[in-house]
Parts: sequence; structure tokens; C-alpha cells
Amino acid sequence: MNVSFENLEFGDFRIFNALSNSNNNIFADVYSSLLNELLNSNFWSENTLKVPRVLWQNGRDVRNVQKELFSKSGLYLWGADNIPRYIGKTHQSFNKRFNRYIWGKKSQCNLAQEYEKELEQSGLDGFPQDILDWYKKNYGNSKVRLQGAVDFAEQGLKSIWFALFPTDDLCKIDEIEKKLIPVANEWNIRNNYAPLINIQYN
Repeated sequence: MNVSFENLEFGDFRIFNALSNSNNNIFADVYSSLLNELLNSNFWSENTLKVPRVLWQNGRDVRNVQKELFSKSGLYLWGADNIPRYIGKTHQSFNKRFNRYIWGKKSQCNLAQEYEKELEQSGLDGFPQDILDWYKKNYGNSKVRLQGAVDFAEQGLKSIWFALFPTDDLCKIDEIEKKLIPVANEWNIRNNYAPLINIQYN
């Protein structure tokens, strides 16, 4: 099976379709081909609209011109420069899910921006107590989202980007995510990068 990812656009449906239609023998190769195209692409701007990656600080601008796309569901990938960092999914919409990453005042990226120096120096201990208390009140003892903010700060917030892999086949989202995460993590390790920050590897 030959899969072409040439000229990928932001939210390109070819991505999820290719992953979904790939058997176990070629799944890792399909992911590697996808990354090769992603990591060699430009970042979205008003002058480069048809590219697959968006720096987080341009997320709101993209949403304003891609409202229909952000109403879709599927998988998404966060990265820092050339390093994939996290694979996630949503059965709702990308718009709702990205409250936790960008839109919300205490979203992952906004927390990383506000406390970037402190997080770089002290990790989770760089958060002030009121943020830790707020987080525990809303999310319990898990610190997954705060750890994501720490990772983004440590990687260099200006380098953080995301890509969306939408689909209309909602029944396959869980299946493909479960299949993709270990393959993506193995790609990181094989290329001498830190493991994904997905909880399985954190």
C-alpha cells in the first residue's frame, strides 16, 4: 500500500484515513511517512494557509478561519520543533477539547506561558500553590495537564505546535489512538528523543 502525504493541509482527512486503512505490517511506516511530511512543512500563517502544522499561539487565528474543521472529531498531535510530544483524541469537537490546551485562561499553554521560567527551573514545583489548589479541586490528584504544561515550558513554548487528524468515522477514534501511541513512542525512542508525555510513558 502506497500512502502519499504530499501537500498536506491543516486538518487533512487523508491522515486519519491512511492510519485507519493500514494493517499492522505497514502502520509504523505510514506514521513515519506522515511525520516526514509534517516535520518538513512550514507553519501556518496568513501567508501560508495550506500547511498542516500550527504554532499554538496562532491557534485562535486558525480557528477563526477553520470553524468547520474545529467542529470535527478525531486525533491530534502536539510537538516541539521536530519532536512529537503528545497524541490525543476527542469524540466531541476539537474546539471543545482545545479549551484545555489553548482557549481556557488556565489552559496548558497559557499556564506554561505564565510560569515558563519557574517551570523550566523547578518542574511542577514551579507552579504557585493557588494553581495547584485550583487544579486539585477541579481534577483531583492527577497532575497530567500540569505535567503537560511543564513539558511545553521545558521544550520551549515558542516551538510548540499542533496538527489535527479529523475523521467522520467516530467509531474508529479509540482504536486508532490505541494503536498509534506505542508506535509514535517507539519512533521517538528510535530517533533518540524523549518519550511521549502520554500517561503511558510519563
